[in-house]
Amino acid sequence: MKITVKFFAYLRDLFNGRENKIELRSESTIGDLLNLLCDSSGRREQIFDGGELKPQMIVLKNGYHIKHLSGLETKLDEGDTIVLIPPVGGG
Repeated sequence: MKITVKFFAYLRDLFNGRENKIELRSESTIGDLLNLLCDSSGRREQIFDGGELKPQMIVLKNGYHIKHLSGLETKLDEGDTIVLIPPVGGG
């Protein structure tokens, strides 16, 4: 199945662009997708804290925060759009 992943802020540089089309096997989860995307230690340390998603990282599936779905176990479907938003700082 094909899904679209959109990256915001510094994640655009980390993942080489604003958007990426990803081919995954059926029955894949958000966790599977993130593990596939985090193919280097630099990427992994920006997204994960140990084996868990960093608490400040916002991951949306079709506009819904995954913490209100099934977290990393949220199932993906053909045509889904996943958005990754890192913590935002400033003042």
